[in-house]
Amino acid sequence: MNTTYVYTTLTHISCYSCGIVFGIESGHNNRLRENHENFYCPNGHIQHYTGKTKAEERAEVAERNAEWCRQRAESAQREATIQTHRARGLKAAKTRLQNRIKKGVCPACNRYFDKLHRHMAGQHAGYGESVSTLSELRSNDSPTNNPNQG
Repeated sequence: MNTTYVYTTLTHISCYSCGIVFGIESGHNNRLRENHENFYCPNGHIQHYTGKTKAEERAEVAERNAEWCRQRAESAQREATIQTHRARGLKAAKTRLQNRIKKGVCPACNRYFDKLHRHMAGQHAGYGESVSTLSELRSNDSPTNNPNQG
């Protein structure tokens, strides 16, 4: 008669219901933790490991990453739209200003002049050099410089 010895590692578990301590082979215990299948204590009480399986956790992480990427893409699209609208607005303001100047309206004091070029050189020397942005141009157009208002 041959004798075979089998060595295995048992994981000790206590039943939630009756409190008996029993052992489950470690590999089997790992599988039960991963797939959350039911198992029984020696007295017949059904139990299982709670929580998410690794596959569920991976799917959840992937879903969060996909949502983050989608939100990032939407944010970039909104920012691009805002920048496009801003550029259109600045171009439109520049065009309106150029058209007013072509028609002889002084951008500094909003008065009409037949000889606008001569007026700008004589009354507002350096006006185009010192104003570099539309916001500066608007800030130079104050109510005290505008005789048409008020």
